[in-house]
Amino acid sequence: MDKKILAGFLVIFVVLSFLAIVHFLSSEDNWICVDGQWVKRGNPSTERPGEDCSNLKNIIIESPEADQVVGKNLVIKGKARVFENQFNWVILDAYTQKEILAGNAYANSEDVGLFGPFEINVNLADVITDKIIVQVFDYSAKDGVRQDVDEIQLKFNRRLKDYYEVYFSNSKLDLEESCLKVFPILRSAGNEEPSLIKNIEILLLGPSEKDKEAGYYTSIPDGVKVNFIKKDGISMKVDFSKDIEDGMGGSCRVASVRAQIVKTVLAFDESIRSVIISVEGETEMALQP
Repeated sequence: MDKKILAGFLVIFVVLSFLAIVHFLSSEDNWICVDGQWVKRGNPSTERPGEDCSNLKNIIIESPEADQVVGKNLVIKGKARVFENQFNWVILDAYTQKEILAGNAYANSEDVGLFGPFEINVNLADVITDKIIVQVFDYSAKDGVRQDVDEIQLKFNRRLKDYYEVYFSNSKLDLEESCLKVFPILRSAGNEEPSLIKNIEILLLGPSEKDKEAGYYTSIPDGVKVNFIKKDGISMKVDFSKDIEDGMGGSCRVASVRAQIVKTVLAFDESIRSVIISVEGETEMALQP
């Protein structure tokens, strides 16, 4: 037999063997729900599921909960098992049923037929109504109608502070690089109730890589922890671990650290008029250059 033909057969054999092994080791063989009916994918070893598939939801909203009060930074979380992991969402005015915002989302599913988590971040800064409806759904491949619809109604309060405001220095906004100028960055609080200690912890994480590209930087050392916070009238005491004093070799850096902390605390609670910074309970000698 010609050596080229033999080599060709060998290559084909190797490829087919590889595909057979991949198929054997993969989890492709299962039952999936398509247009309300169970359909084989590959050669599943199990029997056809006895569960009724026609009313089975393949997209489920898990957070926020129905009737929860939400603000401008809405975070929708749930799970979905849909074709190519893609589905649709829409925000409606609960009174008029008019569309406010809409878009596509993706579930992080490991394989076809398996649920995968999803997270949708929506900015509702221009919304006026006090009640909204969140819908998630897919389109039927057979006739294009909506299927797997899940929806919740939410109370909307545009004044709700559902974000954290943290302050950093910025080399592009402050060309003179003065010690006391710091600038805000907003971080979504999701659907959790914001707290001051969480706000400060986000400050201690420092700017993201994207923020750094925009010139933001922090003067607070890595590894700093918040020991406690205590409000007394119009004053707020914030106590930090000793790591906050690492490398504090100059009055300018100390001033920057203090400015970041003070501005972040004051932005969270407008009733506060003074911020007391302590280190391991020590106030007088805390953050000295």
